Amino acid sequence: MFPFCSAFTNLALNKAATQTDTHIGGDASLAVDGSSFQASSYADSGCTRTVSEDASWEVDLGDLYVINQVKIINRLDYVVAPDIDQWVSSIASFSTEYTKEPGWTASEMIGAANVYPNYGDIEGTWAQKDKGIGNEFIEVMFTTKVYVSKVDIYETENSGGVTSIKGRQSGQWIVLWSGAASHIQNVRIFSPPLLTTECFTNHIRIEVDTSISNSWVEIDAVKLHGKENIQVGRLQDVEVYFAREKNAYTLVNYQAGVAGDSVTFTEDMFARWIKVTRRTPFKALSLCEVLVYGFLPDDTATFRRLSSHKPIGTSLKVINSLTSVMKCAAHCDRQMAPRCRSAQYNPSTKTCSLYQWFDNALNTNANSVMLVREYGVRFLT
Repeated sequence: MFPFCSAFTNLALNKAATQTDTHIGGDASLAVDGSSFQASSYADSGCTRTVSEDASWEVDLGDLYVINQVKIINRLDYVVAPDIDQWVSSIASFSTEYTKEPGWTASEMIGAANVYPNYGDIEGTWAQKDKGIGNEFIEVMFTTKVYVSKVDIYETENSGGVTSIKGRQSGQWIVLWSGAASHIQNVRIFSPPLLTTECFTNHIRIEVDTSISNSWVEIDAVKLHGKENIQVGRLQDVEVYFAREKNAYTLVNYQAGVAGDSVTFTEDMFARWIKVTRRTPFKALSLCEVLVYGFLPDDTATFRRLSSHKPIGTSLKVINSLTSVMKCAAHCDRQMAPRCRSAQYNPSTKTCSLYQWFDNALNTNANSVMLVREYGVRFLT
């Protein structure tokens, strides 16, 4: 007899949880903190949040349990935050700067444009140390991290020199735009279409090629556009995986379409690790709570003797010179770290092989006997 679902315990509560990456404090642990608060904004605390779209979340239950049910509490619908426009707040790095006279250093790019819409070699812009050398760069910082939707570069001398715009995210440079340099003898605000709008950053790198103009490429200011919140919507196309061994996951259920306030998967499996992902097309992953119901079986010395099955896989150990199946069962019962849950006794060789799992196949050797803890019979194929 097994307990009804209502008697099961939430095995995931306060257990160790991890996820692919984390967006603005949406730690993986928030899905196992015991709170079913359903956030309505992606910036709200209380639910996990990832930056990556191809993301996963997993929890280590700490031991092998009989899992009966996995329930995922979904987030609420919400209104996406408006765009934020920002000017440069500081300079992170640069290749060179013009210092022979004041007015053309890298720091001139901090703040709003003050030379634009005027064109020419005018103080108040960043210029390179020498003219026409070739590849140069400047890295600028903004106060608030956003999902970048647009970058405005105010070019006021020898426009067209920009060859690349990149955003720094999770220690990596993400190319937002790249192209060939040109020479435009006019002022302009360069706002190229971006390759992605999923880069979450406040650190922008601008690369220029001064060899095309054979002069200085002067930039007055940079304005960054984007949202603090990303619109991921509610959980949909969710997959649930189980594993008895770390990273050896098996897909056990899939819910197509948009989930409601919660989604419940009813299972009857033996597992330690639970993983949640979203099927393609991938979107960022957000979970308000993951409840895993089940129980830890009582490893009493009650075994079922079966001649129709045999254990498969790698045995924990083999004990020789045993004269009875009862002694084999006793060795399995005493094996606790890791636990023995099934065994195979061969009276011809007087050997007893101990196994951690219930992996099995049909037995073609009439001389051998499979021993399974009573609760494990339900997991035999």
